[in-house]
Amino acid sequence: MPPEMTKEKTKNNIYVNMEGKKKGFATGKTPDKAPPKATPKATPKATPPGPPKANAPATSMPVKPNKAFDKKGTGTGRFAHGVARDEAKSKSHWQSMNKQYIKEQLEMRGHKFTNKQFKGPTGLTKGNLLSLLFGMDKNIK
Repeated sequence: MPPEMTKEKTKNNIYVNMEGKKKGFATGKTPDKAPPKATPKATPKATPPGPPKANAPATSMPVKPNKAFDKKGTGTGRFAHGVARDEAKSKSHWQSMNKQYIKEQLEMRGHKFTNKQFKGPTGLTKGNLLSLLFGMDKNIK
């Protein structure tokens, strides 16, 4: 190499000739070979920005929805739990149901109960609840 073309390594690992022009990096490339020219790439058209996103917490784990807060059923107010109203018309159907189910069906038909009414030896029994239900609904035969 002629002495007027000597190259010096600068602080940023860039070879510079005596005239001050940058030649290339020292990362495995020789300064004598020029880096390959990049072909022009098609640039995507600018798209308008979408709606603003909510600031997500800066965690590396994705957030899973809590299933305890999923909306279930179609009831409203105090009827938001339990079972749907049963329109059965046979006494044998009602006699095969448990005490809690009959109590809920009576409450759906407008009868109100307190917890005290079911406690003790004089509390309401399944037979008492059935007689109340049969008295309220004349269609049950």
